[in-house]
Amino acid sequence: MEKLRDTWSSYLAHFKMANAYLLKKRLVERFSWIGDLFYHDKDRLKIVNRAPSRLHTLKGQYRFFLGRYPKSILFFQVGRFFEFYDKQAEIVQEVLGLKGTGSTRGFRARCGFPVSSKERYLRWFMEQGFTVRVIREGGVWLRGVKKRSIAERWTSISARFFKAMSLR
Repeated sequence: MEKLRDTWSSYLAHFKMANAYLLKKRLVERFSWIGDLFYHDKDRLKIVNRAPSRLHTLKGQYRFFLGRYPKSILFFQVGRFFEFYDKQAEIVQEVLGLKGTGSTRGFRARCGFPVSSKERYLRWFMEQGFTVRVIREGGVWLRGVKKRSIAERWTSISARFFKAMSLR
């Protein structure tokens, strides 16, 4: 992963010097997985697999991942549940018929389902053409907020097909 980051950083530096905006844009469009692995932070390329350690609240972590992947449904693990918040909670409640649990933890709306039901709901989202990112908790945490990272990314075939067709 480090070697890939170094190679991509080198390419980006060359692109910047050559002012090759369109080439960079096309590479990122063609190899969309690059955006799943790296992001720019103050002209530095960083590996994206977890929320920054400076985020000390659940809400901060959720907003980080939501801001990074605004077009994805986030399966956000909190204990033995995958939870959805705010706008995504409203969408999931309407589409899946899940019952909301009201506002809590600084969010307007919240709903979720047990981790053991992931396959069933994931299959449904794939059939509907959604992109899903599964964000899991990591390690044992005695206090504060657990570290979270992207564990899985699922894109339906139809979503990839339509995206590929729009690039032509």
